Amino acid sequence: MGKTRREFAPGYKDEAVKLVINTGRAIATVARELGINEASPGRWVSAFKARNDTAGLIRLDKFSEHDWLVVRDNFRHRVRP
Repeated sequence: MGKTRREFAPGYKDEAVKLVINTGRAIATVARELGINEASPGRWVSAFKARNDTAGLIRLDKFSEHDWLVVRDNFRHRVRP
Protein backbone atom coordinates (compact mmCIF):
# COMPACT_ATOMS: atom_id res chain seq x y z
CA MET A 1 0.00 0.00 0.00
CA GLY A 2 1.08 3.56 -0.66
CA LYS A 3 1.82 6.14 1.98
CA THR A 4 -0.95 8.30 3.33
CA ARG A 5 -0.61 11.93 2.32
CA ARG A 6 0.10 14.18 5.31
CA GLU A 7 -1.86 17.37 5.81
CA PHE A 8 -0.50 20.40 7.62
CA ALA A 9 -2.45 23.04 9.51
CA PRO A 10 -2.35 26.55 8.03
CA GLY A 11 -0.48 27.83 11.10
CA TYR A 12 2.22 25.21 10.61
CA LYS A 13 2.61 26.23 6.97
CA ASP A 14 2.82 29.90 7.96
CA GLU A 15 5.57 29.17 10.47
CA ALA A 16 7.55 27.21 7.89
CA VAL A 17 7.23 30.09 5.40
CA LYS A 18 8.39 32.57 8.05
CA LEU A 19 11.44 30.41 8.74
CA VAL A 20 12.41 30.51 5.07
CA ILE A 21 11.65 34.17 4.42
CA ASN A 22 12.68 35.80 7.69
CA THR A 23 15.88 33.83 8.26
CA GLY A 24 17.01 33.58 4.65
CA ARG A 25 17.71 29.85 5.05
CA ALA A 26 17.21 27.58 2.08
CA ILE A 27 13.90 25.78 1.69
CA ALA A 28 15.72 22.44 1.73
CA THR A 29 17.43 23.31 5.01
CA VAL A 30 14.16 24.31 6.69
CA ALA A 31 12.45 21.19 5.33
CA ARG A 32 15.18 18.96 6.79
CA GLU A 33 14.92 20.71 10.15
CA LEU A 34 11.15 20.14 10.16
CA GLY A 35 11.46 16.57 8.93
CA ILE A 36 9.31 17.09 5.83
CA ASN A 37 9.84 16.78 2.09
CA GLU A 38 11.27 19.99 0.64
CA ALA A 39 8.55 20.18 -2.02
CA SER A 40 5.94 21.06 0.62
CA PRO A 41 7.51 24.24 2.01
CA GLY A 42 8.62 25.09 -1.52
CA ARG A 43 4.98 25.20 -2.62
CA TRP A 44 3.98 27.15 0.50
CA VAL A 45 6.68 29.79 -0.05
CA SER A 46 5.77 30.10 -3.75
CA ALA A 47 2.09 30.53 -2.88
CA PHE A 48 2.95 33.13 -0.23
CA LYS A 49 5.09 35.12 -2.65
CA ALA A 50 2.42 34.95 -5.36
CA ARG A 51 -0.25 36.19 -2.95
CA ASN A 52 1.90 39.05 -1.76
CA ASP A 53 3.05 40.07 -5.24
CA THR A 54 -0.51 40.17 -6.58
CA ALA A 55 -1.89 41.88 -3.51
CA GLY A 56 0.82 44.54 -3.51
CA LEU A 57 1.67 43.83 0.11
CA ILE A 58 4.95 44.62 1.82
CA ARG A 59 7.34 41.69 2.00
CA LEU A 60 7.68 40.10 5.43
CA ASP A 61 11.46 39.96 5.25
CA LYS A 62 11.61 43.76 5.09
CA PHE A 63 9.68 44.25 8.33
CA SER A 64 11.44 45.11 11.56
CA GLU A 65 9.97 44.30 14.96
CA HIS A 66 8.84 47.92 15.24
CA ASP A 67 7.04 47.66 11.87
CA TRP A 68 5.16 44.60 13.07
CA LEU A 69 4.06 46.39 16.24
CA VAL A 70 2.81 49.38 14.23
CA VAL A 71 0.86 47.15 11.83
CA ARG A 72 -0.59 45.15 14.73
CA ASP A 73 -1.69 48.30 16.56
CA ASN A 74 -3.17 49.81 13.39
CA PHE A 75 -5.07 46.60 12.72
CA ARG A 76 -6.45 46.52 16.26
CA HIS A 77 -7.61 50.13 16.10
CA ARG A 78 -8.99 50.25 12.58
CA VAL A 79 -12.50 51.52 12.06
CA ARG A 80 -14.87 48.83 10.85
CA PRO A 81 -17.73 49.79 8.53
